[in-house]
Amino acid sequence: QELSPRELTGTNIPIFTKISCGLNHTLAIDENGSVWSWGKSDYCKCGHGDDQEQPYPRKIEALAGVQAESVACGEYHSAVIDTEGRLYTWGWGGSWLAGGGHLGHGDRIDEKYPKLVSLLDDGGYRVSSVSCGEAHTLILTDDGEALSCGAGEHGRNGNASSADLLVPSPIPALDNTHVTMLEAGSAF
Repeated sequence: QELSPRELTGTNIPIFTKISCGLNHTLAIDENGSVWSWGKSDYCKCGHGDDQEQPYPRKIEALAGVQAESVACGEYHSAVIDTEGRLYTWGWGGSWLAGGGHLGHGDRIDEKYPKLVSLLDDGGYRVSSVSCGEAHTLILTDDGEALSCGAGEHGRNGNASSADLLVPSPIPALDNTHVTMLEAGSAF
């Protein structure tokens, strides 16, 4: 257990320009726009297609050719926004008992590799920011619209309901408001 910061060591560690830390995994973008991950990879949240712990930064090959702009880590899922404003998510999709839908793909299926959230891409949304909670995801578009998806327990999706949202949906309380920043907590 590390109790104080230390420099990453190892072979071929790139220069990272952006980093996001989850409960026990980390995502980072290097100076070329590639995404790297390390840490505990339960539910494949590190994006390498398996649940093997990654003790050192490892490039996510499934995102080869994607120029990343932003990364976000949840408890059991991860997200990347590319320079074109497209959102990719992967990891735990949820369950009927614990809630789900936070990957935004319209189901509760786990994704072993980064997958484009096609509803947003097909709808012409350009994502500017994403924040991942325990089992929900908050999404901000470049025109200031706030969306959420995932487990609805405790009203965490901001829609006055405890129902799960399987696809990104507008947050009604923020209609007609130009939102500039969103942050998801663990359960709220």
